[in-house]
Amino acid sequence: MKNKRGITLISLVVTIIILLILAGLTMNIIMGENGILEKAKQAKIEQEISKYIEDIELFRGELAIDNLGKVSLSDLIQKIEENDIIPGGKITKINEQRAEVLTKEGYKIIITDKNTISEGITELVTEIVLNKTNLTIEANTTETLLATIYPTNATNKDIEWISDNPNIATVSNGIINAKSEGTVTITAMAKDTSGKNAKCTVEVFYPTLSSKAKIGDYIQYDVPDKTYNVTTSETGYANDQEFDTKDATNLWQILYNDEEKGLQITSSKSVGTLAIGTAKNVTKTRIAYNNIITTLNDMSNKYINTNYAISARSIGSNPSDSKDGISGLYKVSSSWPTGSYTGFKVTDTYYTEDETAMKKATNQKEEGISNIGERYFLASRYVYADAGNVIFYVRSINTSGNIVNNYYYIQGCSDGAGLSTSFAKTCSSGVRPVITLIQDIKVKKGKGTVEEPYILQPKQ
Repeated sequence: MKNKRGITLISLVVTIIILLILAGLTMNIIMGENGILEKAKQAKIEQEISKYIEDIELFRGELAIDNLGKVSLSDLIQKIEENDIIPGGKITKINEQRAEVLTKEGYKIIITDKNTISEGITELVTEIVLNKTNLTIEANTTETLLATIYPTNATNKDIEWISDNPNIATVSNGIINAKSEGTVTITAMAKDTSGKNAKCTVEVFYPTLSSKAKIGDYIQYDVPDKTYNVTTSETGYANDQEFDTKDATNLWQILYNDEEKGLQITSSKSVGTLAIGTAKNVTKTRIAYNNIITTLNDMSNKYINTNYAISARSIGSNPSDSKDGISGLYKVSSSWPTGSYTGFKVTDTYYTEDETAMKKATNQKEEGISNIGERYFLASRYVYADAGNVIFYVRSINTSGNIVNNYYYIQGCSDGAGLSTSFAKTCSSGVRPVITLIQDIKVKKGKGTVEEPYILQPKQ
């Protein structure tokens, strides 16, 4: 009984093995390398290629009839394209005797001036994968996209890189060159006839000046074009003076970049030369001395470009002209000065902040930005007194970049009874405005150097 069961089990196993072998043979016959399906596929390919060749040769024959047997390859290609008999395909003319055709199925066909032949089938691209599909980059920088081609044995792995807005960003060999603020789509397109592509959305932004700039960096700041006058009532001078902003430099430098003061820039050269006071006339001397900060700040206001800036003042001054010197008048004693010689304002101290900032701005040159090779007002008053004299100075920066109280100045002299008109002097020096920029103003391009100053993006 046991022997019969053993024989039955062996027979079952043998039967199963035979069935599996037969099944394998059947699958191989159907799906193997030389199976029914593969042969059917090859037959379909041959039929499709034959149809392309037949259509091409049909047009060659028509042209031969029309041209008495003479057919140029250029005319044949033109007729093929006009009748779209290679839809979705690509025709490349090599020379006058040869052209290559790649169909949408990947069939490669050669057209010569004599005949048309098949060079089989190429492996078309099935997918392109980029390493990034979204990208945010700063203007005037580059970023590289990498494309992976599938299948790995694709016949033509060449990629055409396309930007839908080259004004915002261009692309070459996957290297994106960001040019201006905006959004652009970068496409990697297969160069075969598969039509496969991959896209990356790129957002290009302008950085804020505050995020890039260092103290002393150069800015291209375009001042508004206007003409203005500074009158004798402001300066105590002999004549009104006319200024034109177009004569001002458009090269400025960063003086402050912090939370307290924001972004402040000052001109790299004086914007004009202001004369104040009248020799031997103490009354006019007093007017010029007392008005100097207000006059310089008012002049500086003419250089505000509202596309970039919110306020202006003169170097060394307080914009509101409210510190120290405004709060009171100088006097030696309770009984002096009297009469027409009264009313000289006291010393200002605000200039020290700007003086320190200018000397700290060493990014572009070791000594800072105080020395511009010319004298200019450091909008500040200073009173010197000893036993017999009271001298009222206007501070300046000299050609070496240092503060002077005794080069250009206005003075009076007291002998204990009053001021001597013989000591009243005229004073002239350059004017150097300080402009406060919009805090989030953006940089279009530039490196902050004198050769490549930052170019600002006007507020929208």
